[in-house]
Amino acid sequence: MKVLTITTDYLPKIGGISSHIYYLNRNLARIGVEPHVLHIVENSTEDKYEISFDEFHVHKLYISDNLIGMKKLKYRNVIKKILIEHFSDVDIIHTHELFNTEYLVDYSNYKWVWTNHTSRFNEFVNETGFKSRVKQIIERNQLKHADRVVCVSKFVENNTVSFFSRKKEVAVIPNGIELERFDSIDRKYLNEYSRKLNLPKNKTVVLIVARWFPVKGIHIAIDAMNILKERYPSKFERLHFVFAGAGDSDVDYRKAQEKRISEFRNYTMLDLVTKEDMPFLYNCGDIVLIPSLYESAPVALLEAMGSKRIVLAAKVGGLQYNLKDGVTGFFFERANAVDLVEKLLNIESCDQIDAIRKHAFEEVCNKYTWDQVARQTKSIYDSVL
Repeated sequence: MKVLTITTDYLPKIGGISSHIYYLNRNLARIGVEPHVLHIVENSTEDKYEISFDEFHVHKLYISDNLIGMKKLKYRNVIKKILIEHFSDVDIIHTHELFNTEYLVDYSNYKWVWTNHTSRFNEFVNETGFKSRVKQIIERNQLKHADRVVCVSKFVENNTVSFFSRKKEVAVIPNGIELERFDSIDRKYLNEYSRKLNLPKNKTVVLIVARWFPVKGIHIAIDAMNILKERYPSKFERLHFVFAGAGDSDVDYRKAQEKRISEFRNYTMLDLVTKEDMPFLYNCGDIVLIPSLYESAPVALLEAMGSKRIVLAAKVGGLQYNLKDGVTGFFFERANAVDLVEKLLNIESCDQIDAIRKHAFEEVCNKYTWDQVARQTKSIYDSVL
């Protein structure tokens, strides 16, 4: 079985979709599927095409343009030529994005699986106004050509079924984690990595792994820092915040939040963190904070649980299905910096931390390994052939 994934969101970008595509295809290869990834690299310095191999083939199409708006349509012929030249025998095309790669192929000629990850979809389906309604009609008409739709959480499934008014072809397969990378790490390199970050040893490290978009709620975390500084200065001094995010971003939003962060002293800013270093980054933290306004099923949650870190997350979207408050982590109310502060301070005095770490790790072991995800995905592929 030959499967081609077409995407603009791929490593080294930090994000749920890029990691999902990499580890899914890696594990599909291990169970007999022949996976290929076509990564469209936008805004490149030159137009070129390269092929590499890392347990599966990665084809990179570098374009000096981007796929925003109607621009994506002019690349349909480019993709068509690539399909004819390299993938004439492909069995299935798999896409994972919204508003771009689903328009690059005439899917009437192919079996097509679309995975719905994005929290943006959950906003999109609830938008009102004439332009939004037109865009919803266009998107619905395009996505209805998918032979199967996969959702990464029950929360995403609910919105997807409502949007399409169909249930039969929609399945839930969660994100996964390559557990051994986070559980069995090189302690020597961890010490070297920790020294490189130069994080304080006598403080509680709060880690925020997110791209710089308003929906990720980084501004809520900064609001909480302000509250801590003003109301609990001595406790605030015992905390150190690490912001790690790279890849696509809202430039204006990022600049505004970085300016706010610069007013503090107890923080570290990281840009690109490689997939190889992510387990070490998590192990340098004590608490992983997920302040998102919307989330489908964040990989960061599973990675934190697999690293036996304490998770404090906004009670939104798919997080409500993946995290059990007081059992595998903690919730705070959406967009509520005051509640975030209260829950953060409660964690420091909680006497059940070790038990919560243990339960969270067991949850990941039982439900969220990439081998399980790959086998469930292969069953979807089998069902459309």
